[in-house]
Amino acid sequence: MEKSLLKNKTDWITIEINHERYSFDTNLGLWRNMTLDEVIRQFYSYKVEDIEVMSGNRYIIDNSHHSELDTQYSYPNIDSSRIQHIHLDTLLIVELKTFMEEECASFVWGQTENKFGLLDIKRKGE
Repeated sequence: MEKSLLKNKTDWITIEINHERYSFDTNLGLWRNMTLDEVIRQFYSYKVEDIEVMSGNRYIIDNSHHSELDTQYSYPNIDSSRIQHIHLDTLLIVELKTFMEEECASFVWGQTENKFGLLDIKRKGE
């Protein structure tokens, strides 16, 4: 990533998506007259080095990952060898000027190995 992109002051919109255990969070931020470097270092726990450049003054940091599912105690009847946790952890960063001109911003924040997408466990009686 070009150093100048991190050092030029402008206005930014950020959209952060997180999923950890029982909840999903989506947070929208508006940051005025700041460098991209300042926004990331002051308000987020992401590393500036993880920024990926998208097209048209859009940037993304995607730390989403899978982890093994331990069903031994909570769901002993489920074969956990084919199920994984999906932890969403991503940040979209768009220059405000670009957002205002285009009036939208979209991005894909993950993929699954399953055509059914994200799955959850339905408990008995639900």
